[in-house]
Amino acid sequence: MHAQGPILSARGVTCSYDGTPVLEEVDLDISRGDFIGVVGPSGSGKSTLLRAVSGALEPVHGTVERGPGVSFGFVPQLEKVDWDFPVTVTECVLMARTRPLRKFWSTRQERRMERNKLLDVLDRLGIADLADRHIRALSGGQQQRMFLARALMTDADVLLLDEPTSGLDVKTRHEVLHLLDELRQSGMAVLITTHDLNGIAAHLPHVVCLNGRVIGEGRPTEVLTPANLEATFGSPMQVLQHAGMPVIVDAPTDSIDIAS
Repeated sequence: MHAQGPILSARGVTCSYDGTPVLEEVDLDISRGDFIGVVGPSGSGKSTLLRAVSGALEPVHGTVERGPGVSFGFVPQLEKVDWDFPVTVTECVLMARTRPLRKFWSTRQERRMERNKLLDVLDRLGIADLADRHIRALSGGQQQRMFLARALMTDADVLLLDEPTSGLDVKTRHEVLHLLDELRQSGMAVLITTHDLNGIAAHLPHVVCLNGRVIGEGRPTEVLTPANLEATFGSPMQVLQHAGMPVIVDAPTDSIDIAS
C-alpha cells in the first residue's frame, strides 16, 4: 500500500446481529491516499464493515486498530435521506461540525472562520452557488456533493461512503468517482461500498470482493475474475477487456424458447 503504513488495521474482524454472523475473519488495512472499493451483493456485510472500521459497531471477534486521532467522515446512501426535511445546503453541511457554534457568545472570529471554511468546501466541490437552495431541489450528483461537503467539514482522515453511486446516471457516477479520486490524492483515505463493478474497475486502484468473508483483494485486474465474481455474487459473470480495463457482464445463459 503506502510507505508510511496503515492508519487503520482490521484483523480477523467478525460481526454478527442477533447471533447471526454477517462478517467473518475480515482483514483490511487503510493508509492515507488509499481508494478502496468493497463490492458484494445485498446482505454481504458491506455496510457492516464500514460501521466496524469506524467504531460504530464493536466486533464480536477480532480487532480494529486506528492510528492516534484518526477521524472518519460518513456519506450515507441517498435513498435513506429524508429529502423533505426543511434545511438548505448550508444548514445541512453545518450539521456535520463537531461542536455547535455558540450563537450568542462565540467570537466574531470563530463565526467568520467557520463561514470561510464552509464556503471553501462548497467551492471545492462546485456547489457554492447552491448554498441557499433547499436540499430536495438538488440533482442526484449535487446531493452527493453536499454530503461530501458535510464529511469534509469534519476534517476527516478516512471518508466512508455507502453506495455513493447508487441511483445516479452513468455520467454523474463517473463525476462522483473522479471527485473522490481527487480527494484521496490530497491525502484522505476513501473507502466505498458499491454495486457498480465497471465503475470501480475503471476508477479504483484497490478492490475487495466481500460476501460475509473476503473473497479476493487487490488490483481490479487481478481480483475481478470470473471465479471471484461468481463466488461473491453467486452467479456466473464474464470479464472482457476494453482499452486495457476489465468490463464485467453477465455470463450468457441457455436461450429460452418463448414460442413453445
